[in-house]
Parts: sequence; C-alpha cells; structure tokens
Amino acid sequence: VRIHGARGDRCGDQSIEELLAFTRSLLDARRADPRDDLITRLFQAKVDGERLTDAEVADMVVNIVVGAHDTSTGQIACTLLTLLEHPEMLADLRADPALVPLAVEETMRYVSSIGAIPRVAIEAVDHEGLHFDAGVLLFLCTDTANHDPIGYSEPGRFLPTRFDADEVHRLMTFGAGPHYCLGAAFARMVVQEAVTAVLRLPEPLRLTEPAAGLPWTTVLATYPAQLPISCGG
Repeated sequence: VRIHGARGDRCGDQSIEELLAFTRSLLDARRADPRDDLITRLFQAKVDGERLTDAEVADMVVNIVVGAHDTSTGQIACTLLTLLEHPEMLADLRADPALVPLAVEETMRYVSSIGAIPRVAIEAVDHEGLHFDAGVLLFLCTDTANHDPIGYSEPGRFLPTRFDADEVHRLMTFGAGPHYCLGAAFARMVVQEAVTAVLRLPEPLRLTEPAAGLPWTTVLATYPAQLPISCGG
C-alpha cells in the first residue's frame, strides 16, 4: 500500500507558491463577495483594532491545508506500523474498539510523524550556557520530550493504555500554550478513524516485510513511504 507520493514532478517550493497564489485569489474573491467560510472570517477578524494582512491570511490557510494533510497522513502510517509490529494490540483493539483513542495517543508518543517544532527566536536567548541570536531558527524536539523518563515511565516501551493513568504527562507532539497546534483534535480524529477502519476488515492485517527494512520519507512529516501488508493468513 503506497502511503504518500513523496516527490512529485515539481519541487515542493513551486507547489507551495502556486497554492499561496490560489489562496490569495480566493481572498480577493471573498473580499468582493464575503461568505460564511474560513477565509472570510480570517480577513474580517479584528483583535485590538488590528487585522491579519493578506499574506498572513494566505500563509495561515496554506499551513492548515498542507500541515493537516501531510502530518496526519504521516501519523496514520506511523501508527499503523506501530500496531502492526504489536499484533497482540491489534487483536485487543478488535475485541474492544473503545481502546482506540488511548492506543492512538500512545502511538503518537512512541513514533510521531513530527519530531520537532520549528520556532524563530524573536529576541536573543541565553539558556544553560547556550546563546541564540534574535532571528535564529530553533527546533524544539518534541520527540525527545515524549521519551523523557521524567515524564514517562519506561519511555522506550509501547504501552497502549499509558494515557489512561491519572498522573501521566500529556503528549508533547502538538506543542503547548498560545502556539498549541490548531489541528490537534482533527489529527487525533483522522488517525483514530483510520485505525477503526482497519479494525473493521474481516481479517487482521499483517506486515509482509520486516519493519526494519521499510523505506521512510520526509515531506513536512517523517513516516514510512509504504506499508507492505496482507489481510489474514
């Protein structure tokens, strides 16, 4: 099963520029004819007398479209691979689908399609002997945070019901605070629905090739480029 075409005929930069141009054309159309949709609400929104610029609206829409597509697709692949490597867990989920949300949350901690969050320092930062100038691009490694033994006992183990515990540290994949991922609820829903669909198959899936030898790809997210599987047997 091919999960995603990692590289098209055109480079990613050109595709993004074309998508931005299309979004700006939609923005012009909605300004002339406002509707009850996301683009109209974005350019009409006002906070403390300030509005988003056209470029900010276009960037936000494109980020939502591209981010939700690639990262969620990638997490589906990572989640299914994790479950296929633990067939006993797939059997438990088939017996009790109510466990799917917990299992998906743990797969997003265990093997996340997004391992870091990019941030630009808006001012100079000094932290534990390190200096970062304003304007420097930093990558905050959420994958490391998700495997920190201070926050998670036995972080190297896949424990499907880990997030059922009262005192477990929350998942760090989607960030925190004012920059918490807008698509977090959507991403969880998409991955949960994909797993639920697999559970409805008449026979369980299994990998036909060793997981260690599978090719991986990176677009925005990093994930298996394909999952060689069969149903039953």
